Amino acid sequence: MARKTECGCGSVLNGLRPFAEGVKHHDYDVAWDYEPDDDPPEKSVATIARLRKDIDCDFGEGWEIQYVKNLPGNHLARYIFGTESYPVIALDAEAVENGVRRFKIERDTAFRTTIVHELAHAMDNDASEEEVELVAYEYERLCEGDDLFGLPPKQVPARFLP
Repeated sequence: MARKTECGCGSVLNGLRPFAEGVKHHDYDVAWDYEPDDDPPEKSVATIARLRKDIDCDFGEGWEIQYVKNLPGNHLARYIFGTESYPVIALDAEAVENGVRRFKIERDTAFRTTIVHELAHAMDNDASEEEVELVAYEYERLCEGDDLFGLPPKQVPARFLP
């Protein structure tokens, strides 16, 4: 049973909006560090555009996706450290699509959890992988229902809450 509201997922994170300013404070270009993807899958771009409306309501509009190919280390996405004022996420949309097919998960779940995971890194550069996974898991659970993956609710670390 999803807890979506008119804007956002009505999650415990709602109201936090750490990236609400929306003013770019850097000129980061993904090509400096990764291979840009100038033609990401259209279905990925459309999914992200649709999901972004809810994510923006809960986290604010001040972040961006830059599409890449072949991220090292089998990563789906990487938060670009140093861009926390206006987070940049390097996202390999084709890798996410491969995960959707391989693990038979919903496209929305795959993209939303990937993006929120990276935004959680931007919220706290010192957060562990376990902590940012908890944020992504809880956000997805609240967006899509209590029984996500058949697991019980998790406790989001307090520093991520409003």
